[in-house]
Amino acid sequence: MKKISLFLTTISFFSLSQATHAAPDPQLYASSVPYWCVYGSWKEGSIGVGSSSGFDSDYLKIEVRDYILINEPIQVKGDGKYLLNKGDTIYFYDSLAGYRGQKDANTEGNAYLTYTATVQRPLLSYGQMWVMKNLPSVHTGGPVTNPDPVALRPPCSKKDVYFQYKPSVGVATFNANARSAALVYEIDQASKAYRENIPAKITISWSNAGKTGTAATTTVTARQGTVNIPNLQLSMDKGIFTLTAVISDGTYESSPVTIGSIATPCNTGASTVFQVQPNQPTLNPSELCGGYHCPYNVTTIYNGPYPKLQYTCK
Repeated sequence: MKKISLFLTTISFFSLSQATHAAPDPQLYASSVPYWCVYGSWKEGSIGVGSSSGFDSDYLKIEVRDYILINEPIQVKGDGKYLLNKGDTIYFYDSLAGYRGQKDANTEGNAYLTYTATVQRPLLSYGQMWVMKNLPSVHTGGPVTNPDPVALRPPCSKKDVYFQYKPSVGVATFNANARSAALVYEIDQASKAYRENIPAKITISWSNAGKTGTAATTTVTARQGTVNIPNLQLSMDKGIFTLTAVISDGTYESSPVTIGSIATPCNTGASTVFQVQPNQPTLNPSELCGGYHCPYNVTTIYNGPYPKLQYTCK
């Protein structure tokens, strides 16, 4: 009987030891932001103001932009203290999908996680992101909303964010002869332009044989619609001008869309005679023919030691 009791006691002690040293489960804190989590640096507004200097080893702050783009990689920083927090494990969460991953802090005390914010349930534009440090290896079994003693509440920093899609722009009509275009556009309701009531900016750019420039810019205030853009401005060069458009919502820019092209022919047949003189700059044929890409030839007209040159555009 004593041997059986000793055996059971040993098993119980071993089981308790295993439970006490069990690996932390990050999913325990994934369903919602823990109530003790603070905005900004850990302990800010409660026990004291955390800072990245001094000797408060519980310093932790999440750093991430205000507007998070869906389906594109983002980087989240768990900011800690130089040297003091090296090796601490930082756990990353967001309200789209809960637990996102973990990273150990570097020498500077900072941990970085890059991931793609994909939608795993109906998208709520407004949400939160939070980071936690060194999760406790024990859990009493109480609900996380009213959990274990204060000593078992890991440092936690949170931030309010908006999850959004990229703005978009497309071509409704384009008239090369009139040099005008009508564009359709849309910005997300969670974008900076819409949330902060600032105009979104549409830019039409041109490219011509390696040169680039701006043909027009305009702003829009509605979340979606059509905008007419007349009088597209090109450079004085000749050739084929390809037009593209983008829209910016104050944080993100759409993928460029090709509008069309406008052709301005070279000055074929134009000709001039240039007298060569000592210390005189040569003629720039691009000004004569319509652009540096326009072809030309040069014929020498001999009339003494300083011949004339005849430039003719092809």
